[in-house]
Parts: sequence; structure tokens; C-alpha cells
Amino acid sequence: MTRLGGAFAWSVTHNSNFKLSKFALVDFHYHSKNPHPPLTLRNATITPSRTHWFLGIIIDQSLCWNAHAAHALAKGTSYVMQIRRLSAANKGLPETLLHRLYLAVAVP
Repeated sequence: MTRLGGAFAWSVTHNSNFKLSKFALVDFHYHSKNPHPPLTLRNATITPSRTHWFLGIIIDQSLCWNAHAAHALAKGTSYVMQIRRLSAANKGLPETLLHRLYLAVAVP
């Protein structure tokens, strides 16, 4: 990336600067127990992490979907609990509107 004609030189000539704060360092190995050293690029230190959010999914170092599934479950549970609060017996929304809201928000 830092060599002559490397990625940083390309980004300058194409007016597309890299944002080093968005870089992530993940070692994709199933049995990764040894800590890896951080990577330094242009005075920015990129520390290794076990998971990274990339294009809407959470990727972990063993390439399992446990972290992403836990995130999706927590998000769905949050939506269902908010809909439950709207369904209070004495001052809540009608059942037809709650059903429509559930199908629009929580199911997809």
C-alpha cells in the first residue's frame, strides 16, 4: 500500500482517498489463539479484532455466523418488544394495525 505506485499513490491520482479509520485487521483462521501485532499505515495503527462489520454483515475470524445471528436476534427482539409496548390493552393500537406493523417491520 505504501510502496511507489501502490494503493495510496493510486488513491491520490484518482481522487479517492482511503479512510484509515475504516480499516480492519481480522485473522481468518479457525484456531487463531496467538495475538497478532497491530498494523501501522501512515501513522495510523490498525489493531486486530475478532469481528468486523462489512457490507451489512458481521464477519468473525472463524468465518462463522454466530456474531451476525446474535446481532440479528437482538435487533428482532428489540422490534418485537417495541411493538408489544404499542399493544397495551387499554390504550394501545388496534390488532389489525399491530399485525400490519409486525409484518412490515419485524418479519423482513
